[in-house]
Amino acid sequence: MIAGASIPLTSCAATYYVSTNGADANSGDAAHPWGSPGFASKQLVAGDTLIIRPGTYIMTNYYEDIVWPLASGTSNAWITVRGEDGTRPVLAGVSNISHAVNVADKSFLRFENLDICSLPGSPYRGGMRTAVNGLGSWGQSNLVLRNLEIHHVTEGGISLDGNISNIVVENVHVHHTGYTAISGDYVGPGEPGWQNVLVTNCVFEHVGLYKDGVEEQSDWDRPDGIGFEPSIGPVVIASTRAYYGFGDGLDSKSKNTYIHHCIVGNNYGDGVKIWGGNTKVENTVIYGTGYTVSNITTPWCLLVVGTHDTNSTIEIRNCSLFDDERRANNHYCMSIQYDEPETPIQFYLRNNIIAGLARALLRSNVNLTAENNLFYVRADGDNVQLGHEGFADY
Repeated sequence: MIAGASIPLTSCAATYYVSTNGADANSGDAAHPWGSPGFASKQLVAGDTLIIRPGTYIMTNYYEDIVWPLASGTSNAWITVRGEDGTRPVLAGVSNISHAVNVADKSFLRFENLDICSLPGSPYRGGMRTAVNGLGSWGQSNLVLRNLEIHHVTEGGISLDGNISNIVVENVHVHHTGYTAISGDYVGPGEPGWQNVLVTNCVFEHVGLYKDGVEEQSDWDRPDGIGFEPSIGPVVIASTRAYYGFGDGLDSKSKNTYIHHCIVGNNYGDGVKIWGGNTKVENTVIYGTGYTVSNITTPWCLLVVGTHDTNSTIEIRNCSLFDDERRANNHYCMSIQYDEPETPIQFYLRNNIIAGLARALLRSNVNLTAENNLFYVRADGDNVQLGHEGFADY
């Protein structure tokens, strides 16, 4: 037997430290911490842990200051970067730095207990653009983002392009961004996109409400709480709240999406939008649109389904939908296949309460099964609760 053959691969893993009173010339151990999270992250190899001690770390220079592991971890030797237990050190961007954390094309990385923002008072083009960046990459896999606060960034919160898989975003609070809280803006033609993604116990609020260093509406068009491109899934969004955004609350283009135990409220755009087949929304509350100005005219709905996936199944179960009288126009409380009149789907409504200002509208290509629902549409001109084109107005 070869000596040491039974020792786990993690046995040589090291734990390093960063402190505001450290120096990059140090050894990085607990007694001699490094001074820069960016420098420290580039020293890590599979199995290593970097502990960032409390304080504010100013991020100015591209590459040098960005937390950017140059290596991937492995399945039994993850790379971990985390704030010291019980703390959340601040990574504060200035000088229009592009992002705080880079995960592009890497695997088996874990980031925990961090506060990522623009340096308070930094004007637009003077702060941080994006917090966690996987843009321009072929994708990321086996990534954990946990216990993060991301706020006051001029672009997005978490941006994950390409083919991503085995991703967990847990207990992450994103607020006051210029762009979408979690986005995936590019998937190559015919590529699988997002696979095995879990977003759980998160809060997205005031998305699109940060510009020029102040909390006002940005120039981005309808930034969502979650919004990403067509994927094969599965994607699970659980126990998550999306409030007061200037776009849609939860917008999934993935097949095999499961949204459950969420609260989606008072977003300017649609509440929940579904583009991929074989998707279920369950035990979720969706309410309010057009929050930004009382009595605003909006063409958006509490729930939208618009899928190209022929004969796919969409189920809405144990949900409550409510739209209030602040709208200037009585728009549909839900719209099912409005822009996809040629694509047939199976649509199930089970055990829901739907209280809108105008009817639920289903195109004639929708094969509807409705069981045990309560409708209370209060301002439809014809008192129609549910309109199913080519079949009946109920």
